[in-house]
Amino acid sequence: MELLLVEDDRLQAALYERVFAQVVDVVRVVESVAAATRLLARATADSVADIVVIDVLLADGSGFDVLDALRSRPEHAAVPVVAWSATVLPDDVERGRDDDRCLVVQKPNGLEELRAFASEIATAGELAAGATASTPFRFDDLDFGRGSPACC
Repeated sequence: MELLLVEDDRLQAALYERVFAQVVDVVRVVESVAAATRLLARATADSVADIVVIDVLLADGSGFDVLDALRSRPEHAAVPVVAWSATVLPDDVERGRDDDRCLVVQKPNGLEELRAFASEIATAGELAAGATASTPFRFDDLDFGRGSPACC
């Protein structure tokens, strides 16, 4: 399973990459909206990722710009996305509710919470990879992060 991480803080990206690599096969990291949209423009349906984790607050724009770019391409429309931020605003949560394959959460606080979150992300990615048009993946069908302070 492959995870795409869009994170502009290099130190955080290195930590997240290390933790996610314990639960998924491949972690690709890009540091900006521009880099993510370039990657998506070149990606085929099978090459983007099984799940995408996007920082909402990026230096060159919003993580939701990346979500829009992903959803604008039919071959990527079903990819599940976790949009996270240190501070989750009500508008961000509402934006996530508009897309049942997007979950907006607060970034995990501490290494143990991050590890638990990474395991949940891996489970969601595996379920999404097995989804079909008749049985699509939806975060609402999971208990993803519901017991965690990281969840909205």
